[in-house]
Order: sequence, then structure tokens, then C-alpha cells
Amino acid sequence: PERFFGTNPGTYRYFLRGLQHEPAGGDVVVGEKRRKKLADYDQEIRRFRFKNALDEALKTQDPAVVAAVAEDLAQRGALLPAIRGRSEKHLEPLLRFLVREVGKPAYARVCCRVADVVLEAYGDQAWDSAVTLPLVQSLRSAVDQELALQQRLTEVAGALEALLAGHAAGVSAGGAARLAGPDDGTGAGSVADGR
Repeated sequence: PERFFGTNPGTYRYFLRGLQHEPAGGDVVVGEKRRKKLADYDQEIRRFRFKNALDEALKTQDPAVVAAVAEDLAQRGALLPAIRGRSEKHLEPLLRFLVREVGKPAYARVCCRVADVVLEAYGDQAWDSAVTLPLVQSLRSAVDQELALQQRLTEVAGALEALLAGHAAGVSAGGAARLAGPDDGTGAGSVADGR
């Protein structure tokens, strides 16, 4: 077989072959698969910039995204480093998110976890700042309201459980009485007695 210079496998010319070829009318053209671009917060997590990842998630204003990023950071053990060392300017959006979402059942667990880490990281500093003090007080009020609601719900659940248990006992006793039949005083017994 005749070989042409530069079209052998492994050469640059061999690599470029067919780039100028246009498809014919009946040819099927397969498009390129483009990788989805990761969101900014995902890119920051991949680069181990956890503080920036949390900031980017907060910028989205989507509670599901912020909760997912916070949960991911907690799973990686990076929630405290992501929260620690923030200025008041960078702490404020996080506190606003916590105040807004702590009462919602879908995000309450994550918000309580993040609030605990915030208080662990800042302690008394959160109470000293004129910017963060009202937010921390609002967060405390929201958490107190949520705890009171949980307490009331627990009480209602206990009362319902007692009512349902009493109703179930009454139904089972009533069912046995119906099987025994009315006592007519003849001493003939009933089906339930076995006489």
C-alpha cells in the first residue's frame, strides 16, 4: 500500500484530517456533549474554598441551595471554618437567612445546626456588634417561638395518643361484648363463653 507523508498515525497531520470535511445532505451529525457548568458555590467547594462557597450560596437567595451547601459543609467538617473569621458585613446575610428560615420545617434542622456553629464561632462577639445584635436577638426570638410550637405539638400528640389508645380499648371491649351477646339471665351462656 502506498503511504503519503504526514498521514501516518501519530502525526499532527493525521490528527487534523477531516476537520475541513463538510457533512453531506443525508449524513447524521452527532453534536458535542457539553458538560454542564457547575454553579459558583459548587466550584468553590471543589476548590476547598468553603467560606466563598457559603457566600455564593447566600447570594442565590434560594433557601434550598443554602441549606444544601450548609449540609455539605457540615458533612465535610468544614462548616465551622466556613463561618469563622467573618466580618460583620459577611456575617449579616447568614444571620438574615437563619432568622428567615429557622421556622420552616424543611430547613429548621440545618438552620439550628448553623446557628449553633455561629454562636460557637462568635460567642459574645455576636452580642457586642450594633449590626449583628438585632439579628441575633431576632434569631433567638424565632428559635424560642419554634421551641414553644414544638412543645405544643408534642403535648397535642400526647393527648391524641391517649385518646386513640382509649378509643382502641373501647372498640376491642365493645367487640367482645357483641360476640358474647346479651345476657338474658337464663344461664344458657353464649358463643363467647363456649357453653
